[in-house]
Amino acid sequence: MSRTTKSVATMSVLAAVFVIGSLVGVRLLTAAAPALPVDQGAECEPRTIRAGGTLKAAAVTVDVYNASAISGLANRTMLDLGKAGFQSGSVANLPSKVEAGRQVTIWTSGRSSGPVRLVAKQFKGQVSYLKRPGAQSDLVRVVVGANYPGVDKKAPTKLKTKDSTKVCVPVEPDVG
Repeated sequence: MSRTTKSVATMSVLAAVFVIGSLVGVRLLTAAAPALPVDQGAECEPRTIRAGGTLKAAAVTVDVYNASAISGLANRTMLDLGKAGFQSGSVANLPSKVEAGRQVTIWTSGRSSGPVRLVAKQFKGQVSYLKRPGAQSDLVRVVVGANYPGVDKKAPTKLKTKDSTKVCVPVEPDVG
């Protein structure tokens, strides 16, 4: 085979590889992303802690709402609670018409539940409670106000339950 024939053959093969590669590449770039597997399980596993058992922060999910004009207060509070081991729930600002205290208010159906008591211990200063019908026992809703004193970094992250307590312990999603 002559030198010219080899060059033409090589250039033809390279051109074909380039064209095919370009077509495949464009097709991959413009194709829809593959669907992720649908999570068949729950985000958490319901558990009951018997009276006298130990409730840990990791078993408690907390929503934090900002009732002040201080930007980012709910987010900072959630980050501090997360450092203590609590599970993050919703973080949002409340409309100004919503009833809230000046420091820390916990919206609850009962202030004696283990999760509510454990979360209440996390804050400096006085915590007030607002009875909210239909509040979940395994989810604690905290409202921080303009005079929010902050999280007590020395607060306990577990406690003995007085009554049987239902919690929803987070499970790792199966992405496999």
